[in-house]
Order: sequence, then structure tokens, then C-alpha cells
Amino acid sequence: MVTAVPVPEPARLLDSAALSRLGHDLRSPLTGIIGLAGLMRRKITCGGADPVQQDRQLQLIADSATGLLATIERVVALAKLETRDDEPPGSTDCGTVAAEVVAELTPAAVEHGRRLHASTGPAPAAITPAAARLIVTELLDNAIKYSTEADIEVTVTGAAISVADHGPGLPAGEQQRIFQPFERGTAAEEREVAGSGLGLALAQRATVRHGGTLGMATGPDGTVFTVTLPRA
Repeated sequence: MVTAVPVPEPARLLDSAALSRLGHDLRSPLTGIIGLAGLMRRKITCGGADPVQQDRQLQLIADSATGLLATIERVVALAKLETRDDEPPGSTDCGTVAAEVVAELTPAAVEHGRRLHASTGPAPAAITPAAARLIVTELLDNAIKYSTEADIEVTVTGAAISVADHGPGLPAGEQQRIFQPFERGTAAEEREVAGSGLGLALAQRATVRHGGTLGMATGPDGTVFTVTLPRA
């Protein structure tokens, strides 16, 4: 049984705790990039460079840089959501957007051993296409990374978007914290799942900025995030 949980109001983007976590998230990949670059340079200088090993190290550098760029892009997206210069929301069919995002994220889901199931229909809502895509992407990415079961359902009906997994649910002490920027659940840390802790904060801010609400229900049967938007 899943139980509805109150979702806190969006927190400040960069309070002192968030700044500390951001510094850690930026420092780790940068340290890896600098260390590997130095190692490669020393081996080239000493004439002991191994082409196969160099290729592997270059891939590690590229992966670290890609993760760093993704974190920075999400921070920029969060900052933009706190400004007042949004484009007019217009009307977006969230059913179409959700189906597109499911298709785009299916390869990542397969890589994580997940199966995505989509049930979508026409769902015009007063939101920009970019914001609708961001919300669905972040909620689905969160489920793919942190669920412990294979099946994930995406349902769009009316002006509501739901993403449900069948994992163990969230402990009471984490149900509020996971919406804070740069915060991640204990399970994510223990399983060493890569992530910046910005996905749910982004989804929440984008929802609230467009006059919607984000609800969460969690329990031993899994977790369901539901976004309800104004109808167009």
C-alpha cells in the first residue's frame, strides 16, 4: 500500500548547505579529470604510454566531463526557474510529450534493467513544451536510477502525469529531504548510483512555476509521483 506524503515547498536553491553539496559534486569529477590528465602526461613524458590504457583513461575523462556538464546544466535550469521571465505557457499535449520522453529514455532504462510502460492520451495543459519535457524526464530518470524493481509505469490522463515504480518506498526521514537541491536518498549513496540530487527539485520547481502541484505517495509497494497541471 502506498500512502500520500506532503511535498514541501520549493527550497532556496543555494543556501549554505546546498553550496557545500554543489562544491562536492563539482569537485569530484574535476579531481578525477586533473588526476588522469596528470597521469597520462607523466607516462607520455617517461615514454611508458600504453595506447589501450590511454584510450580507457580518455574515456574516463570524457565521462567525468560529461557528468560535470550535466550538473552545471541542471543548476542553470534551476536558476532559470527562479526568474520571472518565462515565456507564456500556451498549450502543450502532455500525453505526446510523455510518449516521446519514454521512447528517448528506453535505452537508459534497458541498461538499468528496467521496463517502461506508458499509458498516455491527449492531455492539453497550460505549460510550455520545454517545461513539460523537463518534468517527465526528471521524474522518469529518477525512477530508472533508483527503483529496485524492473517495471516503471508512466500514466497521463487529463492534465495529470504519474510516474510509478515498485521499489521499497522511501523512509520517513527522507520523504521531505529528497526535494532539496543536491540531496539524495541513503539508498542512492549506498548503491553508488550516479546523480546530482537535482532531478526532483527541478521537477517540483517547473511544476509550481506553471501553477501545478506535485504529489508523492510511497510505501512498501513503491513510490508514485503525480504532477497535476492547469488544463489548457
